[in-house]
Amino acid sequence: MSIEISVIESEKLIVSSLHGRLTDEGLLDAQDYFEGRVSWTDGTAELIDLSEAHLADVTSEAVRELACRFDNFFSSACVARARVALCSPDDLQFGMSRIFEVWANRSAIAEVATFRDRESAERWIM
Repeated sequence: MSIEISVIESEKLIVSSLHGRLTDEGLLDAQDYFEGRVSWTDGTAELIDLSEAHLADVTSEAVRELACRFDNFFSSACVARARVALCSPDDLQFGMSRIFEVWANRSAIAEVATFRDRESAERWIM
């Protein structure tokens, strides 16, 4: 599994792309990797592209744990509002992303939405 992170500072946008087979441990490690490399401030948005990620070995429990870590990350970074779009073209990616969306949106901080194509995700995030 690999992660590419691009920061477009002029648009306050972070684009993260995950590639390869993910496991529960790999999914949570990806969040730790992200936290160590990205500075997030209010008004910043993120597009997470899962189109090249294989999620067959990821459980819904790990997705729920990720949503909790996600919320803790924003709280500890003193972010009042976060907007995140997930690009998840295939059915498994989409289902897991929707689970994440539901759990993450329980927070007053996060606004997360799942899309099947990158163009729709980009339109929403901008």
